Amino acid sequence: MSKPYSCFRDPLFLGSVALYALNRWILKPCTSIELFHSYLNDLICIPFWVPVLVSLLRCCRLRPDTGPPAGCEVLVPLVLWSIVFEIVLPRLGPFCGLAVADPSDIFCYAAGAFVAALHWRWLYPLITPRVDAPAPRSVAEEELPAPPPPQPRSACIDPTASRCVRRVRVRLNACRMLQSNRSRRLPQAGRTSRRARREAGPREIDK
Repeated sequence: MSKPYSCFRDPLFLGSVALYALNRWILKPCTSIELFHSYLNDLICIPFWVPVLVSLLRCCRLRPDTGPPAGCEVLVPLVLWSIVFEIVLPRLGPFCGLAVADPSDIFCYAAGAFVAALHWRWLYPLITPRVDAPAPRSVAEEELPAPPPPQPRSACIDPTASRCVRRVRVRLNACRMLQSNRSRRLPQAGRTSRRARREAGPREIDK
């Protein structure tokens, strides 16, 4: 049985963490490429944060599934973060200088979500097969009584049928007794008839 999903065993999450640290302390200070300064963090946003959220939900027992993030768990953060960080926050006063509305950021979010969804859907089950937790039982199922144990065959027979069987057996035994008595009487009858013939013979001669 495979282990449940954990972000600390996910190679995509670990790679995103390593890439963020590399970009934060090495690539940005040493290069002036716009990809590293503006878009790399947006690319790894979904692969970085979704495993953390899934693991937190699992620890709080709010997620019964033990597998990697599903499609809806990737799509919902993508839509929410695109709206919040690219539409709402750039228009709020305290965040005007921190958040900048850029449609390219939404494209980077979507690209990272697409790669993450492919990884969790196709590649991750090959590394750690998906295991689903047992579905929670409903209240109606919990209130149902347990099925009765199976009864032996003798207990399942109808009492009227058992009486009929007994009567038939009694009649068969009676018939067998009659036949045995008749078979015993027949030889005795033959002996008496022979004796009668022998006794009747001399009497007829005397007459």
